[in-house]
Amino acid sequence: MRLCRSLSILVLILLTSCASLGEASTLLGKEYYNLGNSYFELKKYDQAARAYETALRYAPELKIAALNLARTRAESGNTTGALELLEPLAAADPENLVVAQQLAWLQYKAGQKDKAAVSWQALAQKLPADPLTQFNTGVALMAVDKKDEALAPLDTWYSLDGKTPAGVLLLADLVAATGDIVRAGSLYRAGVALSAERNPTQRLLALGEARMLEEQKRFGEAVEAWKTALDLPAPPGKDSGQGDAWFHLGRLQLLEIEDYNAGVKALVEAWKAGYSKPEDWKALLDNPALKVRTALSTDLKAAGVLW
Repeated sequence: MRLCRSLSILVLILLTSCASLGEASTLLGKEYYNLGNSYFELKKYDQAARAYETALRYAPELKIAALNLARTRAESGNTTGALELLEPLAAADPENLVVAQQLAWLQYKAGQKDKAAVSWQALAQKLPADPLTQFNTGVALMAVDKKDEALAPLDTWYSLDGKTPAGVLLLADLVAATGDIVRAGSLYRAGVALSAERNPTQRLLALGEARMLEEQKRFGEAVEAWKTALDLPAPPGKDSGQGDAWFHLGRLQLLEIEDYNAGVKALVEAWKAGYSKPEDWKALLDNPALKVRTALSTDLKAAGVLW
């Protein structure tokens, strides 16, 4: 009887010790997790990663440490390593939207565009009122050439937020591609008005509005829109739209507004800006509506415009 009582006490001590060790291990894991967070905030990613890894050794159930380790790897440029952590986390807890968002973003960053599109679409259904999720869904769908499907989430983003000129430019370009030139023109115009600062994105929006107005045959408004675009800072590189804008402006001034001097000046500027498409210059001079063909040809050649 005395032996049984002694064994019972020994078992109780062992169980209590194991429980204490388990609790201590979890507490230690949390301490290393907090240390990792401190390093992460300081952007000391190597130290943060080591702290999170130690936290998981002591407390493997601490899923938030695994998530933050994935974020740390991503910040360090180790996208593959981050995905290796996130994929099982997402599979184990598909309703964890924080993990799902991190996974979708890293899939896109890693070039896994098809997977990213699927992930963002699932998130868009779960987060219908989150503008960033809707926007990212649209971008991901466009990346896999699903422009028709991209329109709905981008429209939702615009109705929820729509305060980013670059985002409005993306939506307006997409709407223009569907052939809805009236709505596209309105979107381009709204995008120009979003920013008080003069910037290259405004120019791209103004160029879009000018094209839509011209297609609607609202030539007077289109001329002013082309002028507005040319007055805004140009984006760097070949896609500045400078030559294109000057050519369209000059063409309209000659054919629709009948302002000869302004038209010639604009066409000369187009040539200086590198607009040298021979088919467009020939089409302009051969246009039956052009009443000053001979004079224009002479004046352009005198100004050094040759094609």
